[in-house]
Amino acid sequence: MAGGMDFWRPPMADLPDSDEEGLPGRPQEPAPSSAAADAFAPPPRVAQAQHRRWSLELRADWTAGSFSKSSLSSTLDIDDAAVKAASYPVKLCSLNTYLQALRVVDQDAKEAAGGGSLVTSPQPVAAQLSGRQPVAVQELAGRWATAKLEQALGEEVVPEELLNKGGLLSQWSSLLVDGHEALHRPASAPQGNSWKALLEGALQAPETAVTGELGPVPQLPNPFTVATDCPALLEQMLKGVPKEERDVKCFRQPVPIEGLPELARGPGGLLLPNTPKQLAQNQLAAAILNRLSGNLLISLSQACREHAAQKRVPPEVHAVEAAKLALNKAAEALQKSIAEDAAAQSELKAFLASYEADPERQRHLEGVVGWKSSARAQSESELEEARKALREAEGAKVAAFSVHAKSMSWAQRWPSLVPAEVSSDEFFGVRLAEGGSLCYTLRDFVEAMQSGYMNRAQGGMVPKHSLEFAFVRSAADSLLLCSPAEKGSYLHLPAPATVGTGLLDAASSGELQALRPQHAAVLRMEGQTFPFSVVFGTLGAMPLGFYGLGVHALTFNTPWNNLEYADVLWAREAQEAITHIPLIAVLSSLVSDSRIALGPFAPVPEGQSAPSRLPGAAAGLALLQAALFNDVKMWPVSLPHQARARWDCALRALKVVLAVVREEVHKSSGPRLPGVDDVRDGTLARCLEALCKVPDDGTGSGGTPAMGGALGSACGGCADRLKRMELSLLESFPLRGAQAVKKQLEELQQLWPKFEEETAAASIV
Repeated sequence: MAGGMDFWRPPMADLPDSDEEGLPGRPQEPAPSSAAADAFAPPPRVAQAQHRRWSLELRADWTAGSFSKSSLSSTLDIDDAAVKAASYPVKLCSLNTYLQALRVVDQDAKEAAGGGSLVTSPQPVAAQLSGRQPVAVQELAGRWATAKLEQALGEEVVPEELLNKGGLLSQWSSLLVDGHEALHRPASAPQGNSWKALLEGALQAPETAVTGELGPVPQLPNPFTVATDCPALLEQMLKGVPKEERDVKCFRQPVPIEGLPELARGPGGLLLPNTPKQLAQNQLAAAILNRLSGNLLISLSQACREHAAQKRVPPEVHAVEAAKLALNKAAEALQKSIAEDAAAQSELKAFLASYEADPERQRHLEGVVGWKSSARAQSESELEEARKALREAEGAKVAAFSVHAKSMSWAQRWPSLVPAEVSSDEFFGVRLAEGGSLCYTLRDFVEAMQSGYMNRAQGGMVPKHSLEFAFVRSAADSLLLCSPAEKGSYLHLPAPATVGTGLLDAASSGELQALRPQHAAVLRMEGQTFPFSVVFGTLGAMPLGFYGLGVHALTFNTPWNNLEYADVLWAREAQEAITHIPLIAVLSSLVSDSRIALGPFAPVPEGQSAPSRLPGAAAGLALLQAALFNDVKMWPVSLPHQARARWDCALRALKVVLAVVREEVHKSSGPRLPGVDDVRDGTLARCLEALCKVPDDGTGSGGTPAMGGALGSACGGCADRLKRMELSLLESFPLRGAQAVKKQLEELQQLWPKFEEETAAASIV
């Protein structure tokens, strides 16, 4: 038999007699041992090859830079001359240097070698992005680390230059190493309604890497009293901070980033510029100012509803509303009749089950059951008739709209400018102390803080506060990276976001990359009771509004990334800015909302609202500049054509809606529609006039000019863009990219006027 068999077959004794016999956990009788059984034993099973466990490790001498350089651009490299001249209290290093020093390590081989040194597998490593794009072995470590940063912190905070060089702008979903998934990109969370965030107050919670144990802003009481509610809420926000540390500037331990060796996020070796109490005051003040700005949203919603009610409404619309009301009443009547019928049936069953000899009560209960059953049947019939009437009314409305569509007004045809659900929200009021007047607008609150308040009868007192308002800029560095060094110190790795300029980089023959400025307006209140510092701007994909200064990485100031002041406003200009801010913040939240249609214009898709990851809401800040100075000084600004059309439509519609609407201040209940007088009498006209002066830089290198041609000197033209780029330079930032852009702009400022002059004078023969 052995000579004719070249395959293995199990002996019959080894097969289970039933399906249950071979189940785990059941006792099995041992098979009889024999020479035949040994001869038919199965061959030894070959162990399946397990995939290697890969990880990232960092060279021990990575700060020396003795390893080979990669092809990454020098935009994010440290400018040694600038660092030496500035004498920073901590050491700086380029993120490129860190990425180039990373190596992909075979973890199993390293453990087998005792873990004493870097062990790389001699076998080639196969890597792919999303199963499609192959990754070279020498680039794998840098791309893996860049993808890990994006996964941990978000795509919008990673410098665009790294994503371009890493090939990650193609919406990668996973990183495959050696045929196995090493990194998975989580699905982005759907964005909520930005106007709802404005009504909630705090737009973004404090970042733990910057603020430590500082808690979020609790729910604000309404009305809010500065003298009494501020201390109580600050105590809740600071409950995780020891009392002896609340008024002391200290060092903050950075938070390690999982999967990236010796890389952390936080201030590191820098002394915090603010105390925990100051940070809590800034965050609380931002929530209060946002709530006051949100009052205008409620006022506009109510004004739009009143305007729609004043217009002639076709009878078919009234018929549909009446049919819906009748349907709701019929449904409620049916539910009531069903409950009464069930109660009557239950009572009759209980009586019959009791075997009580009472014929008269039995006849009564049976009559009630018959009556309730008839009423239920009648209610079901009425509900069906109501549904039929509603279908007929809606059909008549559709037919009437198709016939008389040309005669309908835009107010009847288009949806409301502001969501109707906002009109039912309660206005938020602030007073300085008990017995003080309630403030419902941002301007009234700021003026009240400047004037102070004293109530000798009740003992409430808030001293005067001074106001400072200025436009500022800094590098958009959301990473705030550092690495542990010797003796408890930290090595800091500045890595701000980058953006294309559209200009030629003579060194690389490619597009010149610039450090993207983070523009904002700073509002400071200096005083004893409630001093605070907030910024009016946007943080990445967050809506335009107020944020606490120093509470987030983008608003955290370092010695190499201080706030650079562009314009400090005079008192009158500051009051004008504060008057314009609520309308700009409200309309920015509506224009950028991807779920709301404004007039005939569809929502701006999320992918187009901020091209090349530029914050689309920053266009509102540019509109504020244009309304104050008749000019925009910031670059870059993203305002696609669809967003510009929605801005224009909203401003024009409000002119009609607010033409006859007044606040109507009442002594007992305050203004009926707070803020509409300021909007109608000044802000609307200024914003409409300024909108055409807001450019669109698209990807930062030139989008759709607002006026004139792409190479003209008007708004959005090349000359205008060069001027705004020069005004937005980050000269003090110690990276080579800042100096490269400055040098290129200086050359263009000399050549471009001559180019314009010669091309204008030249004639075609």
